[in-house]
Amino acid sequence: MEKNSNKTNSVRVLGEVDVLPLLQLLPELMQQWDTDAAINPNKKYSLAQVNHINFRWSNKKSDPVDYFDLPLWEKYRTILLPIMKQAVKPFGYKSGYFPRVMFAKMQPGTIIPEHIDGNTRGWIPHKIHVPMITNPDVAFTIRGVSYNFTKGTAVEVDNSGLHGVKNTGKTARIHFIFEYLDGSINKIPQNDLA
Repeated sequence: MEKNSNKTNSVRVLGEVDVLPLLQLLPELMQQWDTDAAINPNKKYSLAQVNHINFRWSNKKSDPVDYFDLPLWEKYRTILLPIMKQAVKPFGYKSGYFPRVMFAKMQPGTIIPEHIDGNTRGWIPHKIHVPMITNPDVAFTIRGVSYNFTKGTAVEVDNSGLHGVKNTGKTARIHFIFEYLDGSINKIPQNDLA
C-alpha cells in the first residue's frame, strides 16, 4: 500500500481556524478522557502517555477504510464539522470525508517516542492537527525537523515518516486531530461531505 501522493512529506500549514468552539467544549468533556480507550490499540505503544476523547474511529485494516461513530460524535458533530471543513478547504476535494476524529492531550513532561505509524493503510488519509491548547516548549518532530504548532493553525503532518512529540512545558498540550480522505477515491458517506 502506497502513501497518498497528495499528502505532505513533512508539515503543510492549512490555515487558521476558530478554536473557540472547541475550547468551550472542554469543560463539558473533562470526564470523557479515555472512557473508550479499549478501541485504541495505540494506548499500548507509542501513545501510552496520551489521553484521548474519541468521536469517530476507523478500522484501517478494512478496504475500503471502514469507520464507526462513537456516541460523542452525534452529540457534537454540528460543532466539530464546520471547523474540520474549514481546515481542509486547501485540498479542494469535491467529496472528502473524515474517518477518524479525536482530541488528544499530553500532560507536561510527557513524550510520544519517535515512530512511524505501523499500518500502511494509515498513511493514506491526511492527518490534520489543530492545536487548541499548547505552549512554547512543545516540539513536534517529523523526519528530524522540530516544529512548534500555533494555537488555532490547522496543519497536516506526515505520519508515514519518523515523528514524535515532547511536551517539556508546564502546561498540557491539547490538539484536535482528524483524518481526511478524498471521497472520489475512497468509500464516502454522503452525510459528511466536506
